[in-house]
Amino acid sequence: MSEAFVIEVDGEALGLAVRDGRRFRFISSQPLLQQIDRKLYPSLRALRSAATEVYRSLTAGRRRPGLIRAF
Repeated sequence: MSEAFVIEVDGEALGLAVRDGRRFRFISSQPLLQQIDRKLYPSLRALRSAATEVYRSLTAGRRRPGLIRAF
């Protein structure tokens, strides 16, 4: 049986981290993250960090629907 974890950043589910031996494989649920889809990482922390970096760099400056900003 596979061990999998949902990878969520800023309230968005980006995909799954699936254990592959001693490493973790990222399975993207967002077309935005295809560049790292199926890539292997040495740890869950490294995978989440990579997904966060890519997601935030590609969505920088976009406002999320329903987000209320206080000034």
